Amino acid sequence: MMEIPETGLVFHVDQYVHGVWFVPLGAPGDPARACDWLACLWRELGHDHWFLRYRTRWLRDEQRDWQTFTAPLSQSEDAIAASVHAMAETVALWMGSRLCFVPIRSHGERAIEILQRQSWLRVQEVPCG
Repeated sequence: MMEIPETGLVFHVDQYVHGVWFVPLGAPGDPARACDWLACLWRELGHDHWFLRYRTRWLRDEQRDWQTFTAPLSQSEDAIAASVHAMAETVALWMGSRLCFVPIRSHGERAIEILQRQSWLRVQEVPCG
């Protein structure tokens, strides 16, 4: 099992991960908007819904604001992902930054392999259980 430290995002084999979105700090003219943004869309084996977890990290005080949402599996993966992507594009526009999207569309362990290659993300192994 692997996790992204300080995020509550944990990846494992019994999970299907659609992708991860990241909006890095842009060129903030307004210190009140100095932040970065991260989101992940996945589903767990045996659950009847999708999970979306995203956070805003405010750089002025390193405060992290996490939100978690669910959507029924009856909603298509592509439709949900398109909504998340539109939200991420809006965040990037507001921040004066760019959007980084890492498509995964595989199990959680494969997600870790892919995410470890990203310069903007720190991944670490955690004990099972």
